[in-house]
Amino acid sequence: MKMIKSKYFWVMGTIILAIGYIASCTKENQILDVATTNEETDLICAKTSTAPTIDGTIEDIWNSATKLKIVPEVPDAGNGMFSGYIGAKYPATLRSMYDDQNVYFLVEYADATHSVNVAPWYFNPALNVTGKTGWQREPSNVSFDANGSLVRECYGEDKLALLWNVDHSTPKFATQSCYASCHIFYSILRLFCSLEPNAYCNCSCDEFQ
Repeated sequence: MKMIKSKYFWVMGTIILAIGYIASCTKENQILDVATTNEETDLICAKTSTAPTIDGTIEDIWNSATKLKIVPEVPDAGNGMFSGYIGAKYPATLRSMYDDQNVYFLVEYADATHSVNVAPWYFNPALNVTGKTGWQREPSNVSFDANGSLVRECYGEDKLALLWNVDHSTPKFATQSCYASCHIFYSILRLFCSLEPNAYCNCSCDEFQ
């Protein structure tokens, strides 16, 4: 009888301790996995209690975020998609912070010009003849002649896009970047747009020239 009581006490004690441990473990303090990071390749996101102001001014709050140096290089995705830019490199630094509501990114890169216009219109008197108009649009990509010589620079605004290859769902993303996902129909759209302007896209067909 004493042995049974002793076992009963031991079992109940174990159950109580287990319940107490589970109750004290919350979602806020569990550590499920400790990931290893490489500051040369990984962007470390710092916790912040104060959200940075998004106004183009770098506040002191960003000093707590680790800088990641990157050098993106424009790939040759085919079909002349990145013609004039292939091999170009754009050194930059990234920093990131997060709070309970948002994730914030700070990107810094050198840029000699402040570009805000996309393919603006201009007037060419030489083309202003009967049956034609002198109004033309600047190209959105640099233009070259048959010998590969630069004919005309392009006009595009300064902008940045962040894309995530979630679970490596796009195998060619590492070598072809966004072309492997969102530009796969580029050549088809360019063909259709040349046959019937503005019928297949809601943008100017100059975007596909």
